[in-house]
Amino acid sequence: MLPDWAPNVHPLVVHFPIALLVVAALVDAIALAVRKTYPWVRASAVGLYALGALGAAVAFLTGRDASDELDLPAQALTTLNAHADWAEYLVWFAGLYALVRVVALRTDRERRLAVHLPLAALGLVSLFLVQQTAERGGQMVYQYGVAVAAASGDAHAGMEGMDMSAPPDTSVAARLDVLAGAPAQGSAFTVTSGQPTLALLPDTLGDLEVRATLDLSGFTGTAALVHHVQDAQTFDFLALDRPASGDVTLRQGRVEGGNETTLDSGTAPLDGTAEVKAYAVGTHFRGYLGGEQLTHPHADAASPGRVGLRLDGRGTVRVLALSATPVE
Repeated sequence: MLPDWAPNVHPLVVHFPIALLVVAALVDAIALAVRKTYPWVRASAVGLYALGALGAAVAFLTGRDASDELDLPAQALTTLNAHADWAEYLVWFAGLYALVRVVALRTDRERRLAVHLPLAALGLVSLFLVQQTAERGGQMVYQYGVAVAAASGDAHAGMEGMDMSAPPDTSVAARLDVLAGAPAQGSAFTVTSGQPTLALLPDTLGDLEVRATLDLSGFTGTAALVHHVQDAQTFDFLALDRPASGDVTLRQGRVEGGNETTLDSGTAPLDGTAEVKAYAVGTHFRGYLGGEQLTHPHADAASPGRVGLRLDGRGTVRVLALSATPVE
């Protein structure tokens, strides 16, 4: 049972690998001086490194689960991605290093300095990785206020001044360049089966966050945010599949040369308008429906391209808002 102040288990476990790996390095330094007379000190350091590696893996997995529960502004997600990347580097290094140390402990019976010293020095890399990971974790908390509840109870305290939502824009359809399908009538696109609509904003963007608010009450089919569009056959997408009844499916993926690949998907009920958001920075991608993250795939970074909508189905889609924001 989590305490009331803890949004998830990650804050409860994240400090254990930090402490274990720091203490492991200190004990290892002591072991260098007493390796002949007190061999158990060296064995203790190796044990601490192994526990630190295990703790790092647990912290990484709980942190990944925790991040999927958050809907954050784009700049905070950029820091979150860097935090996750450094954490993954730490997990791999700490695990492999602990394995090497266990093997060396069992094979170096003479406790030679020529073996122990370079291995102890290599272990300091784990402290560098801990520092890089922790720095970005601290930035998430103290700069962006992630999962911090202020005295007022506002979960987004510390994010004042950040634009958390795009205002509705009923004239947004007029700013779209329609490359395929019928042009909009006011804010509405009428889509015919077998004749997809592709409409793009004029700007070319690299790393980005794109949001849309769509009224799909008169539509059955797939309404997709498309981004990094190179042409009609090559783009990334966040697609909302709306059947005639039942839950909708949110899919995130890529089309290359006309071949579609879905990288991740999730289902959810849809009541009222669809508020969708796609986030793509480097190799990190996230998809949201109504503020809830449903997809979190990884793929090669895409080349800069245009942003817009692709509608494939039957009926009328009203575009209430559409915006794309570059992410530094």
